[in-house]
Amino acid sequence: MSLSDKNKKRIKDLSVIIKNSKKMASEMETINKEYEEELLEVVNRVLSLLNKDKEPTRTKQQKGTLSRPNRNKKPFRSRLFKKEVVPFSKEEFEQKIEIETQKKNMPDWAKDLWRKIMFQCHPDKLQHMELSYNDLVERNEILELATSSNENENWKELLYLAALINGYTDKLNFNHQVHKLNEITKYNSNAINGIQNSVAWHWGMSWTLPPKRIIILKHVLKIKNIPIPRDDALKKIIDNFE
Repeated sequence: MSLSDKNKKRIKDLSVIIKNSKKMASEMETINKEYEEELLEVVNRVLSLLNKDKEPTRTKQQKGTLSRPNRNKKPFRSRLFKKEVVPFSKEEFEQKIEIETQKKNMPDWAKDLWRKIMFQCHPDKLQHMELSYNDLVERNEILELATSSNENENWKELLYLAALINGYTDKLNFNHQVHKLNEITKYNSNAINGIQNSVAWHWGMSWTLPPKRIIILKHVLKIKNIPIPRDDALKKIIDNFE
């Protein structure tokens, strides 16, 4: 049974949510790693205090909070993208796609979506399309993610990636498609919740709550079997770190 326009809209809406939640989870994970590094540095300062060592000298880069790692701000460009424009051969292109869909475990609906993604995102096709810069970047990203999903046989990821470029399949029941998309949404939500419930995240989110930071630090020291100094000593370490 063919998907109705309402069915497609539902799939597209879920796909946009998945795209945004994946991006949020990725950004939060990066930030959380920075918080964890900060917390570990404070723990090391406590150890230095206990060992009666001098507090480590901080470089200009280390003053205040730890400097965040340089993030790659350059737009994504697929490794497959070709700068030169070459004549497009539909026959050769379809042969490439056919080879890539020869996996024994690949369901028909996944093959259908894979073909639609390739026809909208493959470099051999993109160089013959008039697309905006943002659309070009997005399609290169989709191609990279779809390629990874195909290699790992994570077929359900193709559902949301194809929908982002208005690619849909009638070879899988609508309810089954929604179920698979909801599974991805749930996974992303759990990842975000896991970060938010972590010790490092609570540490990073308590900038203006010194008492809470002391409690968190004492909790970490206890877990690591490190003797816990007096609160005033911990407060001084935290204040000097900031």
